[in-house]
Amino acid sequence: MQKAFDDEAISNVNMMLYSEKAKEEGFNAIGDKLNEIAHNNMAHAKIWLNELGKSSTTEENLQNSIDSHKEEIEFYTDWQQEDDSPQLKAIIQVKEAQLEDLQESLNQMDTETMFITPKSSEWYCTNCGFIAKGKRCPLYCPLCGCHQGYFKIYKRRYIDNN
Repeated sequence: MQKAFDDEAISNVNMMLYSEKAKEEGFNAIGDKLNEIAHNNMAHAKIWLNELGKSSTTEENLQNSIDSHKEEIEFYTDWQQEDDSPQLKAIIQVKEAQLEDLQESLNQMDTETMFITPKSSEWYCTNCGFIAKGKRCPLYCPLCGCHQGYFKIYKRRYIDNN
């Protein structure tokens, strides 16, 4: 079952990449089909993950993602000792920013501050782009009606390319 999960997960990523390439080359219908297959493969991977008993809570998944990102950063940092390419440096910066976001999310879950801030903030609806202001995010988006779980603190992030 582990091999089935691994194969479906890898196939999912491959199909998504192939879909992007097909669309870049002007084959939108093929890209859509490949994307649909990617979605199917993700569904199959979820089946095997559940069968393996590895379906976890969001909190456990966040911790696993944090651990995985730490390993990836270590891997890329070691690789960078041999090859100081700008791509490796940029990937390490992205992974470190992602790790920070994951740790922040886990902390917010632990402290139950996911949807509350001490001062007025901008809350971004990831479904429709609506931005609300206040110490608490809305229970439902006033524009699209999505639950507060679709909101995140709105912040602009820039990565220094130097």
